Amino acid sequence: MLKAIVVDDEYPARKELRYILQLTRQVDVVAEFEGGEEALAFIDKECPDVVFLDIRMQGSDGLRVAELINARAKPPRIVFTTGFSEYAARAFELNAENYVMKPYAPERLQAVVQRLLDDTAEKAMLLPHKVAASFKRLTVWNQDRMVVINPDDILFIKADGIHLAVIVTKQANFASRQSLREWEDRLGGTHFMRVHKSFLVNMDQISEISPWFNSTYLLSINHSTETIPVGRKYLKDFCRIMKI
Repeated sequence: MLKAIVVDDEYPARKELRYILQLTRQVDVVAEFEGGEEALAFIDKECPDVVFLDIRMQGSDGLRVAELINARAKPPRIVFTTGFSEYAARAFELNAENYVMKPYAPERLQAVVQRLLDDTAEKAMLLPHKVAASFKRLTVWNQDRMVVINPDDILFIKADGIHLAVIVTKQANFASRQSLREWEDRLGGTHFMRVHKSFLVNMDQISEISPWFNSTYLLSINHSTETIPVGRKYLKDFCRIMKI
């Protein structure tokens, strides 16, 4: 269940939005506000999960309110709700989760809510493991001895025709006696993702995402000159996690 607030200077618009969100049975609208000042005070005190925020309001500029929300230490997510399409580009520059046009379509809001829930579940699964991973150490063979490495130093792991897999780190490459699938299982739930049948990538080390043929992508990785393709089998999950 998402804890939400609605910020809109028009009473009918607030009531309509609250009603549709409550129909989803996945959102608890805990407060409504006509402008940004009171909403910001509530956010600081109550920490809602998401703010449904109008843009043009009497006495408040929703885009400016969003800037102030984002300046908080733990900002809630923002979904802009507006009758004006021309602010969409600026809205997404402010890391908006979504941009919903008035009049509201219930199916559109249901899709927005579901995406928010999916992202929340994903973060709940990944982040605790990621914090733990920063304290873990992995051992890999380097010729006749074992080397201890930090998972955060791994850039990617690739399948190899000679060895089962090669672990590419900031410092060196290591041949592995485990397969790529075994590494995927070993690092599952952390910040690593299988993006291709031959590549497991540290998502924190992606520096650029470039369009490629068949509507897929090529990934540039920090500290590496190698580019990594995103396979079509993995494209949907990759785009969901990267919010593309």
